[in-house]
Amino acid sequence: MSEAIARRSNGIKDLGQALLVDEDWQQPDDPALPRPRTVVPLLPGIRYHVLVGDWLRAGRPQLLREYFGDGLVGAASGRGRQFSDETELPPGTSVRTARFGQHHGGLLHNVEVYQYLRQWLQK
Repeated sequence: MSEAIARRSNGIKDLGQALLVDEDWQQPDDPALPRPRTVVPLLPGIRYHVLVGDWLRAGRPQLLREYFGDGLVGAASGRGRQFSDETELPPGTSVRTARFGQHHGGLLHNVEVYQYLRQWLQK
């Protein structure tokens, strides 16, 4: 069983850590050891679009909606830490967060998400 788990792709192993730099992966594969994490800065002058799922209905308490997020990751994790404080963004950088009433997997085939992406890419 442990061999099967160890054979998972780096992308699957990385879901909780967001290791974006090759050098951060060059450590022994021991989950008990903390991995180094190189923070990759946001680029100046870029418009970032963050698509976030909302698994619980809008009528539910905000605290619950934040905790459960899209059903797989919490809302804060889905938005990303680098986008949380707009005063720390590089010059000319903007962030637009679009929320969709969908579970994590539902975002992949949702008509509203498709329309949002299509409209944004046409600009």
